[in-house]
Amino acid sequence: MDPILTIEQAIPTPPFSAPDPPPLTLTLAPGQSKALLGPEGCGKSHLLMMLAGLHPPATGSITLDGVQLEAYSDRGRAQLIGLLFQNPEHPFLTLTVQEEITLTPAGLGLSGQPLKQRVQCAMTECNIPQSWAERELSSLSWSEKCRVAMAAVWAAEPKVILADEPGAFRSTDGELQMAEQLQHYLNNHNAAALIVTSRARRARRFAQETILWPGFQATPTTPTPPTPKGHA
Repeated sequence: MDPILTIEQAIPTPPFSAPDPPPLTLTLAPGQSKALLGPEGCGKSHLLMMLAGLHPPATGSITLDGVQLEAYSDRGRAQLIGLLFQNPEHPFLTLTVQEEITLTPAGLGLSGQPLKQRVQCAMTECNIPQSWAERELSSLSWSEKCRVAMAAVWAAEPKVILADEPGAFRSTDGELQMAEQLQHYLNNHNAAALIVTSRARRARRFAQETILWPGFQATPTTPTPPTPKGHA
């Protein structure tokens, strides 16, 4: 199967990267989930910003669905890439839960009943009850904000999910549930995911394959995420 994302010897552009960042080469095919495991402060988050097209690579190339990433418009990238920030509040731009989940698909041109159905589906997949629709985002717990941030990404139906320390603000059961929801999304939408983390256990939970940051001392593993035994 052809990859949806191809990265060849790419390095983030300074000053958005850690000192002397290593070049990254990897591919992601539909249905795949990979974790990049490295130490804190090494530049993993800045790497995701580069892959999301928020700044260009200093060297190397990034190909998304067969097209060079820089050739896409902002809207084109938003249709294909979803970014889950470590801090779930970071991307919030609206007042209520429903407004936040509706924002991106509406901006991509969806309207009327298809938009309502898309938002409702994302809420259901992320275990968000309809009773939350008019709740203000500021009233949510950190765990609840994580669920809303995930639903806001799901609602756009991207083909590539980039996730920075997913589950960092969740309980153990909540993190396991989030890992299951991610895999469910990848299966249902024939999508791919790249996770960056400094926690080996988190890499195992969220990804089918773990890739080590150059020079990072850890043992790579390739497990399938376990089924969660509880919810949070």
